[in-house]
Amino acid sequence: MSGPYDSSLGLRKDVALNRYYYQVAHKYEPATDDNHICGVSITIDEDSGRALKIQSFTYPEFKNVAEF
Repeated sequence: MSGPYDSSLGLRKDVALNRYYYQVAHKYEPATDDNHICGVSITIDEDSGRALKIQSFTYPEFKNVAEF
């Protein structure tokens, strides 16, 4: 995934919550701060098709665990 970390699928959280709570369409307003790319890298054995290694990544990395 990619996009602002403090968002709801790239949408500003306040807009996403209003859409959910009131079930009324609101203008889509993308969040713009604190962009990150998160994913996994998987090394696969070509013969068996099994995963040999799975490693997650986040860029840029978070400074410390307290930021979660």
